[in-house]
Amino acid sequence: MYPNANKTPSVAKWQDLHRLRIPTINQLDNIKSHLDLVILALERSQILLLRQFYKQQLLLI
Repeated sequence: MYPNANKTPSVAKWQDLHRLRIPTINQLDNIKSHLDLVILALERSQILLLRQFYKQQLLLI
């Protein structure tokens, strides 16, 4: 069961939250920067795929 089941609710709740290791602002900024780069790469690959698709469509005409 829960490791803090026999403690008072407020102490158990605080200890359980503390165990979650809530990220710091700096860590969240790093995650956001990484996700921004991932989104940029996905947008770039989407553009390249669209270009390739339109070139193939032009060849079919």
